[in-house]
Amino acid sequence: KNGRRVVAEHVTEEENRVVYETAQGKFSLPKSLVDHVEHQATAPTANAAIHEPQTPVPTIAIAAPPARVIQDDAVDRKYLNDLARQHPTTPVARELMVVSFLAAVEFEIEHGRLDSALEIARTGASAAPDEARLLIGQAIVYLHRQEYRQARDVLARARSLAPESAEVWKLLGFAEYSSDRVVDAVVSWTKSLSLEKDPDVEKMLERAERETAAEDRFLQANSNHFTLRFEGGQVSPAFRREILDTLESQYRELSSD
Repeated sequence: KNGRRVVAEHVTEEENRVVYETAQGKFSLPKSLVDHVEHQATAPTANAAIHEPQTPVPTIAIAAPPARVIQDDAVDRKYLNDLARQHPTTPVARELMVVSFLAAVEFEIEHGRLDSALEIARTGASAAPDEARLLIGQAIVYLHRQEYRQARDVLARARSLAPESAEVWKLLGFAEYSSDRVVDAVVSWTKSLSLEKDPDVEKMLERAERETAAEDRFLQANSNHFTLRFEGGQVSPAFRREILDTLESQYRELSSD
């Protein structure tokens, strides 16, 4: 009922829950959260996507990128590095640097080179740390990489620089919703719409509000990388923290490996 779709190999309906099996294991959902179940003639493969994208990934809008940024169908990194080293002080020079870096980041995103896009975005943000637009560009790369916590961190810095930017609040809503922080996304998108009307944000906000209405009886606890959602009030705070601490410990071990 929240607009998402789950692909599974086997589905059974019990009294109050829908149980489904995927390559990742067996899971279940309350029937109250499921709109309907569709059965296919051929079962999906083990490599089938489990979830459809939750929200469309935003892009960087550049009206007229400087001609020198892209040379021979590649980003001119030397040109960008020269711009960054100059630390432009005049408004014209600063605008040239910002637009050049954003154009380069978008070019690399369009060609699927997200590592290069992130490196360029970081270089630009370091050269002008008080420029919210470069932080927005970096956050968009993180959103494409599905690194939502990093995107939230960068957007928090952008928000402090441009608290009245509808774009910052919009993207923050993307990051929060994709991190399963739906209530926070509702707050961010509501703020974005109060600053600037946007049909896409209106649609996403409506969907998020439907989701929170469907899940209002669920309780939630968060750590840096995980969201724990559960029904009922019988789960003690100590037990919740123990689960999240265990997950974070395993996350650190995997990251180290």
